[in-house]
Amino acid sequence: MRVNSNALLARKMIVTRKFGADAWNQIFRQLARVHPSLRSPLTASSNVPLVEFLAFHDELVDRLYSGDTASTYFELGEQSAGWAFVDGPCKRFIDARELGQIAKSFPLIWQAYYTETTSCCDAKVTPDGVEFTVSGLPKSHPYFDHLFTGFMKGAMELVCANPIEATRLRGGSEEFTYLLHTGLPNPDEKDVEPGVGARRKDHPSRPGLSEREVEVLHLIAQGKTNREIGCILGISHRTVQIHVSHVYDKIGAYNRAGATLWLTEHRGRLD
Repeated sequence: MRVNSNALLARKMIVTRKFGADAWNQIFRQLARVHPSLRSPLTASSNVPLVEFLAFHDELVDRLYSGDTASTYFELGEQSAGWAFVDGPCKRFIDARELGQIAKSFPLIWQAYYTETTSCCDAKVTPDGVEFTVSGLPKSHPYFDHLFTGFMKGAMELVCANPIEATRLRGGSEEFTYLLHTGLPNPDEKDVEPGVGARRKDHPSRPGLSEREVEVLHLIAQGKTNREIGCILGISHRTVQIHVSHVYDKIGAYNRAGATLWLTEHRGRLD
């Protein structure tokens, strides 16, 4: 398998914006000493061998990002979608802004990014959202499972007004299936708090966190997954995802590592 360099161009945009051009250049120079394909000029028409492509991303995540690897890859995928579908090579796949067009684009995007491979991606619109399956993978790696899923979630959010959540339905070493659906809870779930985004008057020092969001934040810092948090609090993982999103927005975090760091530095504000 080979990977189209548009994927690297998207990463370059994200990394240089957040860490600066020097950080990106240093990683490239170091990896180019080991991997010959990274020494040639890589443009939108170039393709990189999978082994070298994944090695580059593993180095990128290890050196510049902290926290859960899966979450980091997922967020990189979401951020990459913002470039690829707005200014990059995937603009044509969402010009109609319809769910059916998004579903039809999944296999085409897979073929555009991954060449010389028997792997494929299939997608369909269901009553719950868009379900897609990737199969025939040459190896298991968080890049496929998490970055590609985050990428398609980001695309779906560009055409949907609803918040979108990705739920893993099944998977193995060579394939996986996800459902992209609205992250909204069922109306009969009692744990959803009205006015959850409002700042509590009795706790003016808090960054607008509700009692439930404080509970979620503490569990995030303990390393719990959304499903584990849901089991502990007796709520659905979809509702947990909403609370996590609200927490991130209110404290200015981008991932679980950032939320944990914020709690460590501001624990007194929640007492």
